[in-house]
Amino acid sequence: TDAAWEPGSWAHPVCCPIAFTGMGGVAFVDNDVVCVAGEPHRDVVESLAHRETQIIPLEFLALAGTIITLRDRLKGRHIIAFCDNQSVCACFCRGASRSSDIQLFSTGTHALLMHYGIALWLEWVPSALNLADPPSRGVACALVPAPEPLFLPAWADRRQAKALLSVLSEHLHQRPLPTAPVRQAA
Repeated sequence: TDAAWEPGSWAHPVCCPIAFTGMGGVAFVDNDVVCVAGEPHRDVVESLAHRETQIIPLEFLALAGTIITLRDRLKGRHIIAFCDNQSVCACFCRGASRSSDIQLFSTGTHALLMHYGIALWLEWVPSALNLADPPSRGVACALVPAPEPLFLPAWADRRQAKALLSVLSEHLHQRPLPTAPVRQAA
C-alpha cells in the first residue's frame, strides 16, 4: 500500500485544496492481481490533526482502505502487506501512537483485521520497490490496466469515530475472555 502527500501539485478542491492526497494498493490474491486507488474526501483530510505533512495518517488510511475495499477477497486469510513508511510500520506493530488520529487509524486497522479474520504481517519496503507507488500518484499500475476504486472505512473521518466504537463493542460482546476452571475443594 502507499499514499502520496504532494503540496501544490494536482490539488483537487473536493479532496484536498492544498495537496494531492492519493492512496493505492496492489494485492496478489490467488491467481489474480488487483489494484485499488483513490483520493480521500476533503472531510477526511480536514479531520486530521494539524501537522506540516499528512503522509503518516494517509499511509495508514491506504492500508485500511485496501483492506476494506478487498475485504471479501482477503477475509480469513494470512496476508503480508508492504508499506514504505517506517513510522506506519512501527505504529502498526506497537498498536499505539501519541497522535490521536494516527492512534485511531491504528486501532481501526486492527479492528478491521479482527472483524474480517485477517492475520496481517506488515513489512517495510523501500519506496522504489513499492508496487502501490504509481497508483497512489494517479498513475496506472503496470500489472493491472485500470485500478478499482479505493473505499475508506467510515472512521477515516475522525468525526465519524463512533463507527469504530461499534465494531469494537460488537467484538467485545461476541468474544468473551476465557475463564479459568474452578477447582473443587478437596
